[in-house]
Amino acid sequence: MEPSYSKMEQPKRIFLWSNMRSMSTVFAKGLAHMDGVITWQHPYMANYFNSIFRNPTTFEKFPGMRTVLDEIKGSAASIDTVKDKYEGGNLRLQRDHPLTFEYIKEQLEKPLPEGKKFMFVKEHAFAIDGQYDKLPEGPSKHTFIIRHPNRLALSARKTIIRLYQYEGNPDEFDIGPGTNPLLEWDMLSKDPIYRLWNYVRENIEPNPVVIDADDLQNHTSDVMRKYCEAVGIPWKEKYLSWPASDEYTKFEYINEQLEKPLPEGKKFMFVKEHAFAIDGHYDKLPEGPSKHTFIIRHPNRLALSARKTLIRLYQYEGNPDEFDIGPGTNPLLEWDMLSKDPIYRLWNYVRENLEPNPVVIDADDLQNHTSDVMRKYCEAVGIPWKEKYLSWPASDEYTKYFYGAMEQVVWAKKVGMITSASVSTHIRPGAGEIPTLPKCCEEFADEFREGYRVMYEHRIKPDRV
Repeated sequence: MEPSYSKMEQPKRIFLWSNMRSMSTVFAKGLAHMDGVITWQHPYMANYFNSIFRNPTTFEKFPGMRTVLDEIKGSAASIDTVKDKYEGGNLRLQRDHPLTFEYIKEQLEKPLPEGKKFMFVKEHAFAIDGQYDKLPEGPSKHTFIIRHPNRLALSARKTIIRLYQYEGNPDEFDIGPGTNPLLEWDMLSKDPIYRLWNYVRENIEPNPVVIDADDLQNHTSDVMRKYCEAVGIPWKEKYLSWPASDEYTKFEYINEQLEKPLPEGKKFMFVKEHAFAIDGHYDKLPEGPSKHTFIIRHPNRLALSARKTLIRLYQYEGNPDEFDIGPGTNPLLEWDMLSKDPIYRLWNYVRENLEPNPVVIDADDLQNHTSDVMRKYCEAVGIPWKEKYLSWPASDEYTKYFYGAMEQVVWAKKVGMITSASVSTHIRPGAGEIPTLPKCCEEFADEFREGYRVMYEHRIKPDRV
């Protein structure tokens, strides 16, 4: 494991090549937690999977791959909606991808983000098998993690059984040549990681770093320390453990994206988010000037709309008034990790720490006094008001230019959660009186009553009430 670069020449781009089921993920998580490291997860795999899913014989030979494809994409519509975006180092699956390799190469050749010292790229060797001219130019350190073939095979079988939802005898589940759609293809060489290792030795560096998964498990400190020394990452004993949660990767990346300068020609960044998504993690909000605004809705309307959504998600066909959405029944909202009323809690945090009078609008006001509320909202946040903002095209093409977790947008459209909003042309007036609630919705609504009452008093008031 001797490094082949001097300290002055040490590359800042580090690849970890692996086979599937080689313990590369846990090792990568440890490296991702190290100081100054930005991590890319499987950028070349997107192109590999595109090749699989675009091959007309895939589903003929392996019908179970339809389920896999649906799980990966979330929705067939996500192909058209998300197109060619990288988010967090993950290239989205897409239908048209003639330049995918080139696009990946471009991204990996970009300078490191400010504050980062190393780029760590975790990838399976088969994802770029034989396409070595698509590796990024410039200094890179190629490292490899291997695992005994017996352990590899048993772990692969376990994974494929889970993917196919096979319930028979595991010892009768064949994963030999021609049975594994994720690995066994004419496009792949017999042993892609060995082939890549030889290519690296012959063309890039004569002694690439290799670690063994058993060694990593049984001699963790020695292997991780020597690995870091070999690739030029200063070693610290704290790197031997890290938080169990994977939230640090999520929040950290989101924070970085929101702190970036606006794209050329853009004057405002508008971020729509549910308050519970960052409940209690307010230190993860982006630094620098931000304007925090809130939209609230009467708890009775909130509860009835939530019930309608959950009934659709669960495909419930019984009496709606017997469908309980109280605490402990709603997997999307009712968790020990959440406070009682996340939007009220966040509003109070903003008032006490960021700005004393954050903008609040009420959904009923927005529906019934649209012009007043939208104009006052824009004035409050500094967007010059124009009457044309009261209507927009019915097409949902605008979502193609969104940033963020687009699978959630596509999924929400698919299950009917935002269908009307996504094809709207304007905000329609709302129904009249506040509805009464069936017993099954009361407990849910009660969670939000106090916060709604207080925030409602601080809302932007329309001129005509």
